[in-house]
Amino acid sequence: MGNAQIGSIKDVEKVGSKKPSTTITIEAMDHCWEVNFHIIDQSPTLISLFQEIPRTGKSVEVVYDEINEDLDPMDIERALRFFDLSPKEIKKNLNIIGIPDLLRGLFLAHYLQSKNLIEGHQLRILQILMAENFFMFYERCEELHMDDFKVELYKILRAQFDMWKENEVFLKSFPRNFLKSLLKDGRTLTSAGEIGLYRTMKKWISLQDPAPALNFENYKDLISEIRFQNIIMCSTVLQELEKDGLLPRNVLNKMKEDMFMDVIRDRDEPFPYVKPDIVTFYRSCYRLGAKERKDSMRWVFYNGIFGHTLEFFHIDNTIYACRKLLTNSLVDSSEETTFSLQIFFTDWQYKVLKETAVRTFVFPLGKNIRITSVPEAVKKDEYHFFLLLHQQNKFLKPSYNYFDLKNKDDFDPNDDSQKVPDFKTLQ
Repeated sequence: MGNAQIGSIKDVEKVGSKKPSTTITIEAMDHCWEVNFHIIDQSPTLISLFQEIPRTGKSVEVVYDEINEDLDPMDIERALRFFDLSPKEIKKNLNIIGIPDLLRGLFLAHYLQSKNLIEGHQLRILQILMAENFFMFYERCEELHMDDFKVELYKILRAQFDMWKENEVFLKSFPRNFLKSLLKDGRTLTSAGEIGLYRTMKKWISLQDPAPALNFENYKDLISEIRFQNIIMCSTVLQELEKDGLLPRNVLNKMKEDMFMDVIRDRDEPFPYVKPDIVTFYRSCYRLGAKERKDSMRWVFYNGIFGHTLEFFHIDNTIYACRKLLTNSLVDSSEETTFSLQIFFTDWQYKVLKETAVRTFVFPLGKNIRITSVPEAVKKDEYHFFLLLHQQNKFLKPSYNYFDLKNKDDFDPNDDSQKVPDFKTLQ
């Protein structure tokens, strides 16, 4: 194998023939392929290479076009053979080749500018994507400037990371900027909620730095992305944070102080709920984890110190929610409460089946509120139920406001390209 040269014309038609030629012979890497002109016409690259070739008349020599890629003759043969197939047919035919062949094939499809070839390879990549090969494909897409597909891969990472992180080899080599991006992104699915993301970050740090005493300054860019304001109302979480020592004691104390100020405000000076814009929602929402659908059709989420208990249940292919009273609440739970929320449904492999819009609901005490219908794809599968919920706080701020650094690179969730991290810059 070696750098491929495509563009040598061996013969267009027999010299002296007056009939139009329908084929052209392409020569590369000591191999020849007879290609119909209608194949040439499907590739802007081949059209450009052979634009001087008349469809009738004598042979014309074309200068070689050098490809800086370690291709195999089979790669070219496969690409030419697949030109007339649909993306789904191409994906099916790619089932028998390995990842190195698939990576080279994606390059060649991109080089030839064949939409069907590109889509067929992308469909096959999505079919076999896993923790062990994710960054192989991500890096190749980055090299080829396939930005839209790169965004699709990142969305899969955002959903699959909760499962893939159990692979310690994967987690240890996981790039820091990717971890920061996932911790920041409100749509990162986490079965254990915010505390699960904290524990994943803690494990990642321990894999990088096994020293008993961890230096907060070395990791505060990651620690600041954990939404401590959403989990410190739990006494067991507070004990865990104090024991770990990753979060400075003065910062934790200030968060607790602001949390209780919010409790007092809720009780003594309630103020109208202000619907958050989409950026605020994703930067501050509670990532409340996954509830598994097995025999039970009910899921309960609660915020004990503020007195909010939301019970979600599935009836006749519709999700409802009901707010109930906590007997140990520090605030008056009888008043109406407003939340903005979004739900993700995934199958057991964390493939997203449905993503609802962010909507705002008013929850009276004890009344069932219709949230969303359940699509056909969800009805037939056992699924996870992920809830993102926004509760308005007056004093308790996002974590990064308690640190010296100021996190000013908030993303616009409507522009996925802004928050997709780069891999090549790490090399």
